[in-house]
Amino acid sequence: MARAPRVPQGSLTALAVGAVVAVPSTFGLLISRQVRRIRANAMLPRPDYTVDITVQPPWVQGEPLRVTFLGDSLVQGVGAPRASQSLPAQTAYRLAAHLGRPIRMRSHGIASSKVDDVIREQVPKLDHNTDLVIVLIGANDATGGTPPWEFARRIEALTVQAHERTGGAPVVFTGLPPVGSAPLLTMPLREIASAMGDTLHTIQRRLAQRLPQARYIDIRCEVGDTLRRRGKELFAADHYHPNPAGYALLGEAVARSLTAMLHDERPVQAATFTQAEMDAIHRAAWEELAALPGITEEDAPPAPPAVASAA
Repeated sequence: MARAPRVPQGSLTALAVGAVVAVPSTFGLLISRQVRRIRANAMLPRPDYTVDITVQPPWVQGEPLRVTFLGDSLVQGVGAPRASQSLPAQTAYRLAAHLGRPIRMRSHGIASSKVDDVIREQVPKLDHNTDLVIVLIGANDATGGTPPWEFARRIEALTVQAHERTGGAPVVFTGLPPVGSAPLLTMPLREIASAMGDTLHTIQRRLAQRLPQARYIDIRCEVGDTLRRRGKELFAADHYHPNPAGYALLGEAVARSLTAMLHDERPVQAATFTQAEMDAIHRAAWEELAALPGITEEDAPPAPPAVASAA
């Protein structure tokens, strides 16, 4: 009996990665189940603190920049025993130093959140006492099988709604940290999760660059090599979430990128967008997204409504 030809491991991984993009919900479900199974013996508790701080070192002056951080477990602080060690707090300390300005930082992050959860549970908490919204989201969508076209729709909706609720604050997307860098994930799960993460990361970047209400900073570019090189040194006991040193690395990356962005910032006013302008912005964004795997022009939702003028 003839023996079947041996398929190289790299080819199997490439085949699996291609299938993830083609059938994201099926493979995402498998990834999600595997991650939950692997983490079962080292599950970290959710923090019992919230972050609502004003950072004003003696050498900084002026009115605080009011920042609100939305997102998943990295924003809630899983892996950081104290609030001062969390990503929002460490970002605030470093941003105050970089800008030379006080920072008021609030966080609404909730562990296990997908982008739809952020829209439903966190965006309604935003108010006009906000100058800047930061959003770190997508890891749970990558491991949970959110289809790329649906992720894109929700990112656009999140941007429009957050911009409206704050009276015109820019919505800054950080992109996804490298999902496959967590020591918990082994091959081929690491490659599959990374492929989904790469697609969702690209969607965030392209939409944020197209939508005038949004901004984009690439923390993956800032920290990816360090996370992969230093491995377990920067991760908590579950080998999935950062530890305080890992959050310090991410916080510095966010603060440094925000500082560069704010030095070049132009005000964004909700009242400046008519319905015709919103339609044009929406069409241009989705024309570019249609070039990505797993997204076609038919996936585009109707254009969001224009934001009413603020009183």
